[in-house]
Amino acid sequence: MSLLKTGLSLSCRAAIFAEMKRSLSPENPPTKRHVAEIVPLNVGGKIFDTSPTTLLRSQYFHAYLEGRLPHGEDGDGRLFIDRDGSMFAILLNFMRTTKLYLPQQVIEERRHELLAEAEYFGMDWMAHRINGEISHFDMRPEDRKIRDEELLEICPLLDVFESDLSLKDPAELQCTCLPCGVERPSLSTSYMDFHKNFDDLIGGWLAAVSDIEGLCFAGGSVIGTLLGCPVGDVDIFLTGDPEEGKPILKKVLKAIQGSHSKELKGLLCIHIDHISTPYFSNIFRSL
Repeated sequence: MSLLKTGLSLSCRAAIFAEMKRSLSPENPPTKRHVAEIVPLNVGGKIFDTSPTTLLRSQYFHAYLEGRLPHGEDGDGRLFIDRDGSMFAILLNFMRTTKLYLPQQVIEERRHELLAEAEYFGMDWMAHRINGEISHFDMRPEDRKIRDEELLEICPLLDVFESDLSLKDPAELQCTCLPCGVERPSLSTSYMDFHKNFDDLIGGWLAAVSDIEGLCFAGGSVIGTLLGCPVGDVDIFLTGDPEEGKPILKKVLKAIQGSHSKELKGLLCIHIDHISTPYFSNIFRSL
């Protein structure tokens, strides 16, 4: 900036110039610049420069950065990795931004290559993005803790009748509430009331299946009954061996048929891992 073009008075310009000279005097040396820490890389002949913080997003580099494992270098002292440099450029960009800046067509065409490189460099986060999965890396710490506890089967079920489920201020919620003229629902029943109301909703056949272990009810009908507005589907899940589950689900179907005036004629079972989900209909042929 030229002091001659600032429009300031002569005395003001003289004072500013004197302060600039004083700040540069030997008694006031300029602040020492911070030199960035750089990790030089040579991946398949392609040259990269990045920071240790960026590389920490790849498990491959943890041991090297922590000094636990030596690594080969090229003639210029760069860390040498014998992998595809063009693919590593994509991985490095993801480490820097946590974004996958690739057209979906490219992802589909090079999916196997991308997944192979993500596996080699220990980048599960990127693999989840490529596969269109929700990654635990994208979760809040408290949500990630719940997920990990569920995987280890140490997460206790929430007792909705003993927990504090009072309405919170919308400003305290994780997601902003959309404007709505409908009154916000709240828990309006005890367990005994819930059991009776839900049994009435589904047709009065809970007692006929009360001895079945691993049977789980879910869906909008459960939430609706808890909130005093019983609407929605009744979803039934059975945990265990799918093959052993077929006769059990047929027992559930028989209980439903016995409580409805309109007979249901079919049962369709969908098996995913160790969960069987029945769909009852007049269309499906009985198993």
